[in-house]
Amino acid sequence: MSMDGEIWGLYAKILEESGISYVFGMVGEGEGLLEAASQCSGLTACTARDQRIAVGMAMGYAQISRRPAVYTASPGPGLVNGLLGVLEAHSGSVPLIIISSGTSRKAKGTGAFQEFDSLPMMQAVTKWSYRVEHESKALWALQRAFHMAVNGRPGPVYLEIPHDLVKGPYSLDLETGPLPLAPARIRPAADLIERMSGLLHEAEKPVFIAGGGCNDNSVGALFTGLAEHYGAAMFTTASGRGVVDERHRQAFGNVGLYTLPEARALLEEADLFLVIGSQLEETALLGWEETAAGRLLIHVDCDYSSLMRSLTGELPVLGDASLTLQALLDAVPADRGQKSRDNWLERQQQAKAALIRLWGQADYERSPVRSAFLALTEFDADGVILVQDNGLHDMWGYSYPIFTSAAGRTLVPGEQTALGLPMGAALGAKLASAESSVVTIIGDGSFAMGQGALITAAERRLGITFVIINNQGYSWPRFQQAKAGYDIGCEFVLGSELEPQVRTLGGYFAKPRNHEELAAAFKEAKRRNENGNFALIEIETGWDQDLPVTVLEQYGDFQ
Repeated sequence: MSMDGEIWGLYAKILEESGISYVFGMVGEGEGLLEAASQCSGLTACTARDQRIAVGMAMGYAQISRRPAVYTASPGPGLVNGLLGVLEAHSGSVPLIIISSGTSRKAKGTGAFQEFDSLPMMQAVTKWSYRVEHESKALWALQRAFHMAVNGRPGPVYLEIPHDLVKGPYSLDLETGPLPLAPARIRPAADLIERMSGLLHEAEKPVFIAGGGCNDNSVGALFTGLAEHYGAAMFTTASGRGVVDERHRQAFGNVGLYTLPEARALLEEADLFLVIGSQLEETALLGWEETAAGRLLIHVDCDYSSLMRSLTGELPVLGDASLTLQALLDAVPADRGQKSRDNWLERQQQAKAALIRLWGQADYERSPVRSAFLALTEFDADGVILVQDNGLHDMWGYSYPIFTSAAGRTLVPGEQTALGLPMGAALGAKLASAESSVVTIIGDGSFAMGQGALITAAERRLGITFVIINNQGYSWPRFQQAKAGYDIGCEFVLGSELEPQVRTLGGYFAKPRNHEELAAAFKEAKRRNENGNFALIEIETGWDQDLPVTVLEQYGDFQ
């Protein structure tokens, strides 16, 4: 089948034929792609009133759907305002296709309206950036963009269409097949699988760590099955959380900055680490980097640049997470005697029991934030999609068992931790999984930057619960300033405008003062969510009250 017409209509049709469901952008952005998408029965033009919210929606959708998302922008200020999300997507390995119009070829360099040399800027925060300079490259560029976004380490790509290329005329052949939405997958060589299998067999105290590259429907069961066979303690990175059901007797939550002391002791005792689908960024290594460097570490990832990056001495393995895990399971000979790891499994049970005893409960008056995370376990028996920020108090939720990731997933920012972006990501997560309960817990500073998401939630009737931690300021810099004896602009009061703002938009508002009111608020929020209404629950706490123990251990107390 061939089509004639302008590029936006052709692009929209190709996206639709390839199975893309949404095109995200701010109202009026893209100069045609949003409008063209709205004319396709299989596409939805999903708009927000701010580019930062729109790109956050695209990110959240891509992370939960496990498919690339399309975000459209306009040159100059529109592109720059959404750059925050592109930077975060690059850091967090989220496949975004950013498509923008650009200054026409003839007018380039003449001071045209909103003229901006975007490629140098976008090259710094994308895997691939390209400006289409000839009609013959229009289809190739779109295909190449999707290929680059999903293969290797996923990430954002940027495609720019000059104004004078829009009209064409174009006649694009759609028989070339759909756009590539899934990556090519690599299986490690047989001799390497055999070597890995031998090392795992000899290990007495193995620890397995799943990263964001394991967030695929098929990987969790394979990862857990292999860990059960070898008696391994299971951890995840922040972006990999949700791969493992943390109720499992061998599961201990997040690794690195977010690991509670009783679980970290297992890392220190391990004699082998198997890390799959992680770049091993700084926060993933905090607290156990020296241990990792001194033990046998097998590191599996689909992108060669993620290997041999943070640590020396690791055994690097280039391979797809699912294929590698399946190969390791297949490599276990039926007649090979299984090494007894009863002592290691018993040690894990001791650590598990200590974690639950010490951290599995909280007093609301002293620890309202911890109480909110603990209460989430009862929010939805089918599993909550928790969208997290990376402020100060909300970091409690990164630690098991303060929050227990069961059948749901968590969405976390990358290493950039952009304030406000989780608000938009929650919207995209709900669009990707309408039947799921979506809850985002963020600080009041982050809410101030992302509160425009409430309007979009109300307009699109997205039943999401937003939990706002009102600790009267930007607590991370305030924490650092307090340690140094400064106090510069970190304190503010949310004020009384929050409840009227929520109710004006038709949302449900609650400000619980105790356990009973918190439970009632979550129950009513879930009921409202099921009817397509958003809810906002405000949790008050002092900025220096109940600080996360993992932060204090890593950075010291401010007192």
